[in-house]
Amino acid sequence: MALSKRGNYFISKTSVVLRKTASPKGTALNHLIFGDWLRWRGETKGAWQKVRCRGDEGWIKTSEFNNQRILEINFVDIGQGDGAHIVTPEDKVIVIDAGKTENMFRFLSWRYNLHNRKVAGVDGVKASDSGARKPFNIEQAVISHPDLDHYYGFKNLFAHPKLSFGTVFHNGIVERPISKEDKDLVKSKKNIKYFSDLGLAVKGDNGKRQTTPRI
Repeated sequence: MALSKRGNYFISKTSVVLRKTASPKGTALNHLIFGDWLRWRGETKGAWQKVRCRGDEGWIKTSEFNNQRILEINFVDIGQGDGAHIVTPEDKVIVIDAGKTENMFRFLSWRYNLHNRKVAGVDGVKASDSGARKPFNIEQAVISHPDLDHYYGFKNLFAHPKLSFGTVFHNGIVERPISKEDKDLVKSKKNIKYFSDLGLAVKGDNGKRQTTPRI
């Protein structure tokens, strides 16, 4: 692989340590993961290359990166079950489920270095300032189903001024508190099969069970 200072390169191993010196005993500067984007800084020492990645300059082995981006899938522990962060070979980002806590938020904040990202209109940054950028864009967010431990973590993501979202996919059914009206309805209707926080499941005119969303 011929290296160029202008080339786009990507970490190709599951886990890589960015070292201060070209040695496996060099001080660790950062932890890099599969798919991280980097630039080559034009210096080679044996099997090691000097690169810039995740805001730091240091050394990694030539075998730990390449110039081909392939499908990247990260499963994130979101407290109960897993969420997924996907990056396509075309550099499109997809997030599936965000849990109930801030686990997905913390992962994405670290993955895209949101703390140091300078976004126009945020924290006093002006569009004319050097290094000012747009919010990091997540093309698609997928909420697999409307249980709190799958969707509530998106609250912080959607509200973050350094993030933007394209399309949000969900099934149109949402959680809501059980009202007194609904409780009374359950008691008064003999054809109610069950009641859940997604709506009322009843037998319709055709005799089949159907779910009536409360939106």
